[in-house]
Amino acid sequence: MTPDNLKAWQTLLSEHQPLIDKAAAVDRTTVTGIASLRKHADPALAHLAAQLAEARVRAVPKLGEERAASLIADIEGVEQASSLRTARLKADRFKAAGASRVIDLCSGIGIDAMGCTDAGLDVLAVDRDPVRAWMTARNARCQIAAADAATIDTTDAWLHIDPARRSDGRRAASLEEYEPGPATIAKLIRNTRGACVKLSPALDVEEATTHLGDAAPWSLTFVSEAGRLVQSLWWSGQLAQGDEPGEKQALRIDNDGTHELSGTPIFPLLGPVPENGYLHTLDPAAERADMATILCARHDGIMPHPRAGLVASESVIDSPWLTAFRVETEMGWREDNVRKWLSRHHTGVVEVKPRGIKLDTDALQKSLRGPKKKGGTKRTVFVTRIGEKVRCWITRRV
Repeated sequence: MTPDNLKAWQTLLSEHQPLIDKAAAVDRTTVTGIASLRKHADPALAHLAAQLAEARVRAVPKLGEERAASLIADIEGVEQASSLRTARLKADRFKAAGASRVIDLCSGIGIDAMGCTDAGLDVLAVDRDPVRAWMTARNARCQIAAADAATIDTTDAWLHIDPARRSDGRRAASLEEYEPGPATIAKLIRNTRGACVKLSPALDVEEATTHLGDAAPWSLTFVSEAGRLVQSLWWSGQLAQGDEPGEKQALRIDNDGTHELSGTPIFPLLGPVPENGYLHTLDPAAERADMATILCARHDGIMPHPRAGLVASESVIDSPWLTAFRVETEMGWREDNVRKWLSRHHTGVVEVKPRGIKLDTDALQKSLRGPKKKGGTKRTVFVTRIGEKVRCWITRRV
């Protein structure tokens, strides 16, 4: 964004509150709704008002209604931001390590800075986009600097950095595509007291270790919220103390609170799924952190395949990390045979979950489901390769 954009945002907030209120009330998905805003302001301001209104709506799941209602943000900024719950958990780790002041690089709209200020930490937030830096100041009420992250002296600092992971509208597939890049990130975290780097949940751990592993002792946490993998956190320096070097952890945030899981993966206990037993899928954070063998050991489970992300047992395992499915039958994977079984057992909607095998799930779910008007039992079909054979389990979610 440009200085002109900053001036427009400032003008909108200081002089056009009625326009903001109207933008919140109209249907912003229609030409008529947008046209009604343009009757009250020039197109540029009308566009910003619509952006602000939509950003606040989309921020509710991340911030809650009260904080979202006063947020200053654009839509893209909200999409890229942490949730406030995750931001506060990061802030708690900074405080527990002894931090009183945090430098937040690539601050975006300021949700991570907000989590830190909510926790009583002083924050210097830095973003090279002057509009985003200004948004952070408004949202987190902290000191800001509109500057390139690479120019900031982070020696002996406590550091949070959220490098940009999108370019030309697409998500970065590699650390090399991040901005700032991995060499700059490693330099920034090397001499800090402790750092937290927010990375993609699809992070290539081997690539990250190659680029960042020598900068300081580290550990890695994968975070899920409401069953969805949202980010990974690279902890280094004193923020990684207490963890095993290179340890991977899982953090789950749900309506019941927060759950943490860690440990060193062990050799998996492999075996067949018990007859009339149960299959369990892992929370995505636990699966990304390679916690399947840990959960098996804790709950006397077995794994039908070492990389299928499934835990089997004779009874339901009660764990926030596992979702249970009752096994009704197991068979070799042949679509016609599976369809016949499902039809005989009055099946309605079918969910297909391939594990380690490529299938057209959308086409299969349409092909296998029962007649729409007749209802029927919803079932889940797991498909994976066991040795040279492809097997499937037809199940019902518990």
